[in-house]
Amino acid sequence: GVFSNGASKHNVYSCSWAPERDGSIIACGGDDGIFILHADGTIALRIRTPKPTYGVAFNPHRPLLASACGDNLIRLHTLRIPQPGSATSATQTDTKLEGHTKRVFSVSWSPLLPDVLLSGSDDCTVRVWDVSNGTHRALTGHTQNVRALHWSYEVPWLAFSGSWDGTIRVWDTRSCIAMQVITDHTADVYSIVSHPHRPGVMLSVSRDTTIRTWGLDMLFTPIMLPLLLTVTAAAQSQHLQREQFTSQLRGDSATEVSSQATLPQACCGVGARALADRLTQAAATNAPRMELLAMVFDFFNAPRGMANLWSLLGLFDGSATGGGVEVGAHEVRSGDAVLETTRGQLSLLMADKDSTKSKMIGEGTNRRRVKQEDRLRIAATMSLQLGEMEQYCELMIMLGEWTHAI
Repeated sequence: GVFSNGASKHNVYSCSWAPERDGSIIACGGDDGIFILHADGTIALRIRTPKPTYGVAFNPHRPLLASACGDNLIRLHTLRIPQPGSATSATQTDTKLEGHTKRVFSVSWSPLLPDVLLSGSDDCTVRVWDVSNGTHRALTGHTQNVRALHWSYEVPWLAFSGSWDGTIRVWDTRSCIAMQVITDHTADVYSIVSHPHRPGVMLSVSRDTTIRTWGLDMLFTPIMLPLLLTVTAAAQSQHLQREQFTSQLRGDSATEVSSQATLPQACCGVGARALADRLTQAAATNAPRMELLAMVFDFFNAPRGMANLWSLLGLFDGSATGGGVEVGAHEVRSGDAVLETTRGQLSLLMADKDSTKSKMIGEGTNRRRVKQEDRLRIAATMSLQLGEMEQYCELMIMLGEWTHAI
């Protein structure tokens, strides 16, 4: 339904479900401050703020609401919301977190650490807060306003941010170091999410009109490889105990945060625990080795190409049901086919490189309207991929980026 009871007559920028009461409490932030609503749309509480509230997020561990405000502050609201129709009034107590030097646009609670909050601001920084004592650390590197924030569901120190500078940064919040900078988008990045069942598979959206999927396969290698060895050895002996997955799939968040390792050593979320249970149950029924290995690969990797892998492995694995692993249609294209597609797209882009009008590019459901500057940038990237260095340099000169053209 639509909440049209006049709660706010101006812009509303964000909303968040409270984890308690089966999601019957909603917080909305906007030009008029914060409104706490019951699921039927009735107002439980209004919290006035001196400037617009751009971001709101309920703590998943306790009734604590964080808000990002235009006065450069983060506010923590401890809420007591009675049931609808109760004679008791809703109450709040507020705590302010100071550190940003420009408006704060977004906040995100860690799903694994109850007292840890992430914030993004127009001061180009991401900050990691310990709300138990109000301390914070700055993550620097973005050159424009920060908009998108996201925490890993499985690794307590792994976070992501997206900015108007078109980049996505993968952060180790322990050291405040950007482990990876992703530059595939050509405009502002507004949202980042990880796959609910695959912690290494990410989606991001941008004003460049694209939704992009990307992976963190190498990041999870220290967890996946020992796990594959454990599964292989246990499957061969037909003896797989739940305790064998404690180190990789049932990690402790505090232990993982205190680790000095530069890559994650254990998964600490509910998804990894569910995988451990599935592996144990499958082994108890003498499931084929390929089935167990496929479960592990499917958890840590994007599905594309997996059909080919298991199809080939199944041909050589006698333990597979029916003499092999049944899979769907193959998804991997040959290198020649990919090159031909890229060359064709590049030819179309080059034919329209001088046109100032926006053009439709792409195929099928991937078609989108792209402005001249973005077309030139995409064409330059394709030229570089194909080894057309002279053409790449010419395009970068047209874009005015001489340092990249030299």
